[in-house]
Amino acid sequence: MQNHKHVEKQRVLVIMELNTGESLFGFIHATHSERVSDVLNDPRLFLPFEEVDGERMIHAKTSITRVYEICNVSRHMTHPDPYVVLNVSRADSWETIQRAYRQQMMLCHPDRYARRNPPQAALELLDQIARRLNELLDQIRPNHLNSVA
Repeated sequence: MQNHKHVEKQRVLVIMELNTGESLFGFIHATHSERVSDVLNDPRLFLPFEEVDGERMIHAKTSITRVYEICNVSRHMTHPDPYVVLNVSRADSWETIQRAYRQQMMLCHPDRYARRNPPQAALELLDQIARRLNELLDQIRPNHLNSVA
């Protein structure tokens, strides 16, 4: 009997293109130490995939032509430390923090994906992430500017 240990996985929002021409918005689940490329290149022949509306499916990896990573939803929506979410240090300059914020916002903003006709649930999730990024920057701003002054 195998010893199956529960490993917490993160939900990474992606656009997955299939060889049928179809584009799917949804989640690939990866451990904290895995990248999306690690999951795509592991020895399994099939990839579990969760659409943004919650529907779960399994795709043959041979049917996947391209995967665009949008953002790590688990980290963006639940991590309590705004510096961790923005991938910056408390010691970074305000300009560095703003640059990191803009990079994250560029990746997660719903307008960026509108031309791909994503499902409404994907646009709503991207909007929630964008609002969360704004809130996180607002949390950092007074603390950072006060400590620099």
